[in-house]
Amino acid sequence: MEHTPAAIAMCDRDMRYLHVSDRWLLEYELERDQIIGQSHYDLFPDLAERWHEVYNRVLQGGTEGSPEEELTPRPDGQPFLLRVCVALKNPAIVGFHVRISDRQTR
Repeated sequence: MEHTPAAIAMCDRDMRYLHVSDRWLLEYELERDQIIGQSHYDLFPDLAERWHEVYNRVLQGGTEGSPEEELTPRPDGQPFLLRVCVALKNPAIVGFHVRISDRQTR
């Protein structure tokens, strides 16, 4: 998973990071040792309530995605546009996103 060209993260049922791809680290400008074992909610304290609800539904066995572009802040506060898909793969939750900010500004 680390070397996949997609931005992918895997969290446990408490939303603590287990694995992230290199692309995910690049997108969020973080280092692996900064996030493995950390809570997604601590890393993204300004996460919209809607995402808390999405993750809860996924942890109940659902699959979610954002069909529309979504403006999302990175931990440094810089926003970027992306599309997100989140799914449960027991015992973890897996998130995948495609950054579209660069495509939108060309």
